[in-house]
Amino acid sequence: MGPREPVNLNYIDTSALVRLIDGVGTTTPVEHALHENPRASEFLSLELHCALFKRAHDTGMSSKDRDTLIRVGRDLLASVSLERLDNRTHALALSVAQIAPVRTLDAVHIATALWAHGVAPATWEVWFTTSDAGQAEAARKVLPNVVLMQ
Repeated sequence: MGPREPVNLNYIDTSALVRLIDGVGTTTPVEHALHENPRASEFLSLELHCALFKRAHDTGMSSKDRDTLIRVGRDLLASVSLERLDNRTHALALSVAQIAPVRTLDAVHIATALWAHGVAPATWEVWFTTSDAGQAEAARKVLPNVVLMQ
């Protein structure tokens, strides 16, 4: 029996899920990420819901369309393992902030991916998928595999 192909652990940022829901630009990276060990910080749920509710408010969306949008978001969230934040993640987020100019939640997302990278089996590749250029630039300083959706 030959060696197994590496398994991916895919960290998905909120911006990537919003891009998928919008169907704007390249969505293939996040579609692939959702099919193989998708992970995210527990903040993904809050951020995604806030982004979708804001969109509904900003566009004057009907309550029926808003509910459909939220349902799509919840269906996507159901396929992602959400990692709880703890003292280690907090410390990693502070380390990220020392290395790169990041916003708080970006630091938390990158730190959670770093944590996942540290606990994943050595044969796995950890990928970080985002559509936020600034976040991707910061993530590249500490993670080996970063995908910026264009």
